[in-house]
Amino acid sequence: MLRTTRRLAVPKRAFRTSTSRQFSTVDIVQPVETALLAVHDFSGLPWWAVIPLVTIALRSAVTLPIAISTRLRAQKQHELRPLISALGPILRAKLAFNANKAETALTAPQIEMLAMKERRKRRVKLYREHGCEMWKSLFIGPLVQLPIWITMSLAVRAMCGWTVVKGIPVVKSMGTEGALWFPDLLMMDHSGVLPAAVGIITLLNVELTTKAQAQAMGTTGSEGPKLPKMMANFARVGAIALFSIAAQTPTAVCLYWISSSGFSLVQNVLLNKFLPLREEPPTFTAANYEALERIGKTEQVQVTLPKFKGVEDE
Repeated sequence: MLRTTRRLAVPKRAFRTSTSRQFSTVDIVQPVETALLAVHDFSGLPWWAVIPLVTIALRSAVTLPIAISTRLRAQKQHELRPLISALGPILRAKLAFNANKAETALTAPQIEMLAMKERRKRRVKLYREHGCEMWKSLFIGPLVQLPIWITMSLAVRAMCGWTVVKGIPVVKSMGTEGALWFPDLLMMDHSGVLPAAVGIITLLNVELTTKAQAQAMGTTGSEGPKLPKMMANFARVGAIALFSIAAQTPTAVCLYWISSSGFSLVQNVLLNKFLPLREEPPTFTAANYEALERIGKTEQVQVTLPKFKGVEDE
């Protein structure tokens, strides 16, 4: 007998291939371009005034509050400097006492190195307790400001006829709405004045920011954490590189960079005036003294503390 096998029909699922729209640079740049054109048309101002005006408004609304909060954290770090500085002798005494008690031979350089490591840990803990962590000062500002700076730079550059960003037409009115020696914002500044101003102002901002961070932490020269110094050196190299890049970009882009860097410079000067970090060491307060006493008595080690000026015995 012949056996016929019946094949079951398995339903097949049909997949439809649909081309999804990919994300591109123009998706970020186009809203900025639209906003710039709207401000230009609504205000009736020439482009040499619109670009700085939009830059100042944007920086005032977004980056200025961040800069103020960063300076307030720096002031708190500055207030903690006496406590952090006074940790050194106490930690060295504790290490020497514990080494003696455990009959462990520690040389003076070893004690110094261990005390330095422990002081760094205590500094991180103190900053965290007072809400003035160093990473906030180092990263929050750049992480907010850098995307804004890049997006604005790309938008203005595309409006000047940059073919890398597709879909943004050239704004021909920029060719006639310049000022002084740069009437055409679509062209490079062949005099080199604007590119030089970009590099100089940016470098001044780097030095002012680096000085403020060093004052907040109470570090000079080779002292202190390496990360802020590395970031400062990277920013210095970036300022020099920005000068050479600005010399090859349209004047409109240079005008934006000068407006942004100039705002930062004025901002730093005003912060130094109204929220200053004093050159002289802060006063050692009673709260600092009590914190030192707690540190000195930890691990069942009693350390005799020096008498600090302005702190009365209870």
